[in-house]
Amino acid sequence: MSRVVKYVILIVVAVPVAVIVAAFLRLGTIWTAYNYKLGWIEVPVRYRLTFGVEVGGVAYTGSTVVQVTYQQIPHWQTNPEPGIAALYKGQAGLLKLPDGKMVCLMPRAGNVVIGKR
Repeated sequence: MSRVVKYVILIVVAVPVAVIVAAFLRLGTIWTAYNYKLGWIEVPVRYRLTFGVEVGGVAYTGSTVVQVTYQQIPHWQTNPEPGIAALYKGQAGLLKLPDGKMVCLMPRAGNVVIGKR
């Protein structure tokens, strides 16, 4: 076999293998950085959420605290996702009315429950 044929075979085999290895290394780096939040900026902020209702001409107010965590993810870790996100945690705000009923404000509630319990 001539020297030129050996080089051609080496290039035909080595280049695709090198590309595949480089792709796996990049994906492994991105996966590790994404799972361990390397380079992320997280800022937790607490907001007081106040709400009011009027029942029988009388105004009632209630409030709750909601924590919002603003995240900024480095651009090299985001493929299809946005680079900035706001995730929040909170508890329900409860307002008891004098007639025994209550109004409940629930962040991210999927359905509304109406009735007396």
